[in-house]
Amino acid sequence: SISYTLNNAEDVSIVITNLIGEKVKQKNVKGKKGENVVSIDTSEIPNGIYLYSLQSGTKKITKRMVIQH
Repeated sequence: SISYTLNNAEDVSIVITNLIGEKVKQKNVKGKKGENVVSIDTSEIPNGIYLYSLQSGTKKITKRMVIQH
């Protein structure tokens, strides 16, 4: 699950990439104003360290995640 906060309701793009920049998963969601939580199915992604980016409008944030099944 990924948590994020929005100042306004808007569409959010979530992209998960491996450490060499290859996109492994993408999901588009409609975010609401305030706190949001989105679940991502990682069952098809191998264990490892990944980066996820959240982008809404002109704002983008990237963080690290560890997938371990």
